[in-house]
Amino acid sequence: DEWIAAATDTGGVQVLNFELFLGVGGTLLGTAAGHGIAQRTAIVGNNQFSQLTFRSIYGAGGRSGPAVHTSYGTNPTTGALEELAGYAAMYDSTLHTISLRYYGPATDPTASTGVDLGTYPAEIVFDDRLRIESRGANKYVYLNSVLIISAIHDDLSEGRPGAMSNKTAASGGLSWDDWMGGDTGWA
Repeated sequence: DEWIAAATDTGGVQVLNFELFLGVGGTLLGTAAGHGIAQRTAIVGNNQFSQLTFRSIYGAGGRSGPAVHTSYGTNPTTGALEELAGYAAMYDSTLHTISLRYYGPATDPTASTGVDLGTYPAEIVFDDRLRIESRGANKYVYLNSVLIISAIHDDLSEGRPGAMSNKTAASGGLSWDDWMGGDTGWA
């Protein structure tokens, strides 16, 4: 399967140097909205996982990470990303936290939207693996295979695994690599 992506601008989701870049940042992209969603084209079951390996930070204020049950809508006139749904394990490069966030349908993906289902303090570095899993109503976030956040939330059961971003400042983006994900066959 392949990637499909939507962003409020060209800075929200890009592939740079063979890495998935989410957000805005540094001299690469300048300032932009930085809101975006990338998802795999393959449709998988209700039990999903998505894992990304952290590579680098471009400017302060980036927030992004792997996601499950993602879907999006765009403005038919402008093509701008207007709504987003999914569960995401978001790393905040300014606050040095990982949060399990829920974005309900018709949520504009800005830094202040989404519901925080749990937060864990961490400063991730090159090669750290961030993973989110959905097993029915149970949501789990792992950092390097260690469970750091769990929550029960069952508003979404459809959508695709992938990644999400939303900026928290005028610049700020994160690069990720080595995506793994799909339906792991849980009952």
